[in-house]
Amino acid sequence: MDQEARIADLNQDFFLREFTYSGTKFRSQSGQELELCDGAIWIDYLLILIQAKVRNPSDATACVETESKWFSRKVEKNAVKQIGESLRYLETEMKLPMQNHRGQLLDFKKAEPSTIHNLVVYTPSPKITSRHFLKKGRVSSKSGFVHFISEGDYQAICVTLMTPAEISQYLDFRAEYVQRDPNANEVSEKALVGKYLTDSDDTEDVCDEHEFVTDRLINDPEEFSVSKLLWGYLDQLQAYEGPNASLQYHKILSILAMMKRNVMREFKKRLRWAMAKATTNEACLPTRMYPFYMGCSFIFISLEQIEPETRVAFLERYALLSKQDLKSERCLAIGVSRRQDNSESFLVHWMFFDHPWTPDRELDEYLAKNPDCFNPIREAELGLYQLK
Repeated sequence: MDQEARIADLNQDFFLREFTYSGTKFRSQSGQELELCDGAIWIDYLLILIQAKVRNPSDATACVETESKWFSRKVEKNAVKQIGESLRYLETEMKLPMQNHRGQLLDFKKAEPSTIHNLVVYTPSPKITSRHFLKKGRVSSKSGFVHFISEGDYQAICVTLMTPAEISQYLDFRAEYVQRDPNANEVSEKALVGKYLTDSDDTEDVCDEHEFVTDRLINDPEEFSVSKLLWGYLDQLQAYEGPNASLQYHKILSILAMMKRNVMREFKKRLRWAMAKATTNEACLPTRMYPFYMGCSFIFISLEQIEPETRVAFLERYALLSKQDLKSERCLAIGVSRRQDNSESFLVHWMFFDHPWTPDRELDEYLAKNPDCFNPIREAELGLYQLK
């Protein structure tokens, strides 16, 4: 398996097949066949562009100077130039249809990323100098900051941070810190991850001892991951049959993919709560959560006591009420009921709304007259990482 294929496999494991792109060739407006990049991740407002560089073992030498020149030419110059061309294609081309690893064709021109990470993932010769290997990236006049990450370190970052939102947050931290503190180019990637994990107030300079912090991270996906709980229900998605119903699956999955582990814990808790209420057929008010960084509120409802033919309308009504109440631009509603043929499995309805919040006389009046139509919601600071 070559380097690009290994990176693509890694990306679909951590960023999901729906958001992983590796075959990015396209026909330009001039008729040329071009390539956007060697790999890409597109999740909602997040875009990661990847150029892959590998030193062929048959070409590698024992000469340190020769291997350093390879890094300077292939990584620092050629790959950075290619990233600049990728960004230009995103600006100038009329259409950029790309097929993800799920086989879905999406147009990259419709991406409206608020966050773009430019990565060069490389596999060097063992003879590369530590000065080059530890270099974290450089600023380009056309591309902004471009990350340099070895393939092994890229894999370790994904395995350590696990969620797309946290990987993106680390890359933001990495770009800002490397440009501010040249000492970042003197320590390992593992040490830089350790500083990110614990020193959010930036009170300490990064140092080799930060590697021990990374070793102390408690990484238990069974404790926070929602994949086992969800994917069976997503494969049988019952979505709102609105004008954009065909896009519901991808939009919903985008929201779920951008949850950090602390938000996943809360999501998992509330979904299990809705399943338990549906199982016992107990009357209850909907429960909610609103992670501000996502700009999306969530509402969880047991639909067991609602007549089957009115469940979609009921879920829509409460989703819009909750969105209005929390003044969120987006809202993901999850309604749970038991399947008639098997009380131990569930039918999960998903509904997603994405439009700017504005005053709504009818909804606002209803909320004013019915202040207790939801379970109470309280603000809380959720810790992100736990250390041994």
